[in-house]
Amino acid sequence: MDAVQMKEILNPFPTEFSTTQGQKQSVRSIASTTTLPAESNADLQVIRANLKAIEHRDLEIEKGDTFLAKGDIDTAIACYTAAIRLDPKSIDAFYKRGTSFSLKGNIDREMADYAYILQLDATNTATFNRRGMAFANMNAFDRAISNYSEAIRINPSFAEAYNNRALAYANQGQIEKSIVDLTQAIQVDSESTNTYFNRAVMFNNSGQFDKAIADYTETIRIDDQHEMAYMNRAEIHIGQKRFAAAVADYTQAISINPESAMAFYQRGLAHRALGNEDEALSDYTTAIRLNPSKSNNSSVQPASFQAQQ
Repeated sequence: MDAVQMKEILNPFPTEFSTTQGQKQSVRSIASTTTLPAESNADLQVIRANLKAIEHRDLEIEKGDTFLAKGDIDTAIACYTAAIRLDPKSIDAFYKRGTSFSLKGNIDREMADYAYILQLDATNTATFNRRGMAFANMNAFDRAISNYSEAIRINPSFAEAYNNRALAYANQGQIEKSIVDLTQAIQVDSESTNTYFNRAVMFNNSGQFDKAIADYTETIRIDDQHEMAYMNRAEIHIGQKRFAAAVADYTQAISINPESAMAFYQRGLAHRALGNEDEALSDYTTAIRLNPSKSNNSSVQPASFQAQQ
């Protein structure tokens, strides 16, 4: 029974009614003079107490959300715990406390909360997905895949679970399975930047550079502020000796993140390949100023997969 239904039970009578002449007359006196049996009165008291507990529970969850948004994880956990005391079957409170424990690195407490949720609701796909992420963080990829697969079995349209299972497969070196899952995720959600980006990484790492460029381009179409999509696409351009295209992509990355020493250094390399010595020198100088210790690293590290909650 939800809060609205409870309120209707607590106030079953309208505050006024229409007479046959269309006039409104108060019926509060009718309700107030109604005598209920003792058992019914006791039931109403229980309902009122439950309604109050639900309101307090929701308030504690909202407080927890606010503290979590501010980065105060400990206080957020305390609020979610208070909500659980008020309602020991609140899946929302357990889920949010579990994800908060994850941010603290307290995997045991995180896993305990997820396990309890699944006792309450064995079809909770979001929890299977989160538990899969927790196993993946422990490098237990087989167990992560098992949880993602269960989420997908329950909800075959769960794009995030496909994306995350693809990440687990990739960490096991199963590139083809990873690409299959990412392709399935795109069929479910064709506007996901994470999924296009992740598939581009897989195509890139497996030497399918034209397909990688196509997916990086799709990532940029959806999110034109995706710095790493520009960086990774530029790296492929350099490998294919398309230096002008690389300069353009590095320039876009720099416009998004003007503090990227790597982007300046890589653009300097592309300028030099084009014979633009002055531009190359300028970019090298900026790279050294931004990061003296790493400005001489000429290789871009492949961007990591991005898991989804």
